[in-house]
Amino acid sequence: MLEANPSYYDADNVQIQTVNLYAVPQESTALALYEDGMLDSVNVPSSDLDRIKADPALSAEYYNGPSTVLYYYDFNALRAPFDNVLVRQAFAAATDKQSIVDFITKGGEIAAATITPPGSVGHVPEEAGVGIPFDPARAQELLAEAGYPGGQGLPTITLAFNASETHSRIAQAIQQMWQQTLGATVELQAVEGATYSQVAADGAYNVWRMGWGMDYPDANNLHAELFTSDVGAAAIVRNAEYDRLIAAAGVEQDPAARLTMYTEAERILVEEEAGVMPIYWSAQNILIKPNLNRVLAPSFNREFWKWSID
Repeated sequence: MLEANPSYYDADNVQIQTVNLYAVPQESTALALYEDGMLDSVNVPSSDLDRIKADPALSAEYYNGPSTVLYYYDFNALRAPFDNVLVRQAFAAATDKQSIVDFITKGGEIAAATITPPGSVGHVPEEAGVGIPFDPARAQELLAEAGYPGGQGLPTITLAFNASETHSRIAQAIQQMWQQTLGATVELQAVEGATYSQVAADGAYNVWRMGWGMDYPDANNLHAELFTSDVGAAAIVRNAEYDRLIAAAGVEQDPAARLTMYTEAERILVEEEAGVMPIYWSAQNILIKPNLNRVLAPSFNREFWKWSID
């Protein structure tokens, strides 16, 4: 529960005094609560998008727009096989991100080759050629070069995600890609509970799902908060040149110079080291009751103090 702060400088213009936030484990359950009038706003599960868009009443309450949320996988560089950069590159090249956004999420998400979302300072444009494209033949070559031709000798790969229907569907698709292209055996683990992120970061799994909603639209918010050696998960790749570039870009005043630094930093992180695999930049797919006026912006911040009820 969030309650309005009477000491806020603009408290007189904050209409809604209490906001109740509900953690509902299953997306379909949350949607059912909305349809039963128990919730005023809800994210739409990808599996229900077609139905929502076709429904005369619900489609009028539906909003689709951009988001500055990154959806990505981390590779555990502390133990085999992902302590080998060629293996990390192979698994990245075996991942068809476009098919994920076209056939699974289907909500306007953008397949991501790099980290920083479009519209943010430091976003690396597609024409820069940074990242590892989907290339099954190249993925197989890389895996063979790493010493695992056709997947022979690969240990079972544990792919973990915090339990949700959408995360599960994405993981199942990627499991199939890796098994068909690389000959890998991939075991999925849906993990419940608030300790998931820390357990994963400490190296409990070979690969794990993560996400980040930007606090402010600048590449520094992602790189300096998630991936540098002083703050990143214990199990992810470390690279001194990447650290140096992120530190320098954080204080550089020239926008062009900053972009050059972030472009090289992203090349190191997602291509040369392949320590992180960006999958897509999210989109907002929301249902909103007609009497609720809420802020609709790409930012992860909800700005409840600006919401109102008719």
